[in-house]
Amino acid sequence: MSDKLKQLFKSYPTVNEFHETSDGLHFEEKHHADSHARTLEKAKKDATVKTHKRSDFEGKGKDAPVKTEEEIKAEAEKKAAEAAKKEADKKAAADKKAADKKAADAKKAADKKAAEAAKKA
Repeated sequence: MSDKLKQLFKSYPTVNEFHETSDGLHFEEKHHADSHARTLEKAKKDATVKTHKRSDFEGKGKDAPVKTEEEIKAEAEKKAAEAAKKEADKKAAADKKAADKKAADAKKAADKKAAEAAKKA
């Protein structure tokens, strides 16, 4: 099995099969692969679709992905929490930047007023 398929099965632990077209593209849905294969036929290329099943991959080597549903769920929750934290950090940084700009604008206005008052005096 190709390294690309190994990586696909590792990256998508809940997908049980990928469909590969003759030009080397992989699709999760067979009808997408079939549609793409038809475009190859129009281009006068060899158009075939080969299905690769996870069951053909698992158990073949020490790096075969074997994850329980709980592990998959825990990973998804961890990724969601990391994404939420990243979004919160991004918002906090934007809020701080806006507050800093507001403070700088206020200082600039105060300095301008002070300079005008100094000119009058």
